[in-house]
Amino acid sequence: MRGVSFAVAIGLAALMVPFTALAQAEGDIRLVNGASPNEGRVEVFHAGRWGTVCDDNFDQNAANVVCHQLGLGTATVFDNDSSDQLFGPGVDPIWMDGMSCTGAEARLVDCPFDGFGNNNCAHTEDAGVVCRGNPAPTVSGGRLLVLVTALAGAGAAMLRKRRRTVAPGA
Repeated sequence: MRGVSFAVAIGLAALMVPFTALAQAEGDIRLVNGASPNEGRVEVFHAGRWGTVCDDNFDQNAANVVCHQLGLGTATVFDNDSSDQLFGPGVDPIWMDGMSCTGAEARLVDCPFDGFGNNNCAHTEDAGVVCRGNPAPTVSGGRLLVLVTALAGAGAAMLRKRRRTVAPGA
């Protein structure tokens, strides 16, 4: 049973890591500073750092791309007005500005924009969204679900192997 306990411990440790800590592939996004997991300031991962998205040209299409990328349906609210910033200012860098999404893009970085780090914004212009869908315990791309499924499968395989190797009557 020691092998199974090890697999379970690894799985539990993976679940205790914050979801955003696992989402660190180029172009991953997260929502920060919201009251629930389906809302917040939009941040994108680029060049090894999280940064914000400016609200210049950030519209319903861009907000929907964010929500779809996170598996959260569509956007019900998007913040593109610096006078009523819903989710507070971020910190440097401001990675994206001049968004021009059609709404059909799979990822926010697939939308045309001014280029990473090219902006004329301040953090009072950071974009935010509220998504309609219920948040699931996944990361952009679903890697957490794959990890948990793989660990569960490995633990079950170890348990089956252990049961076959134990002598009858032991």
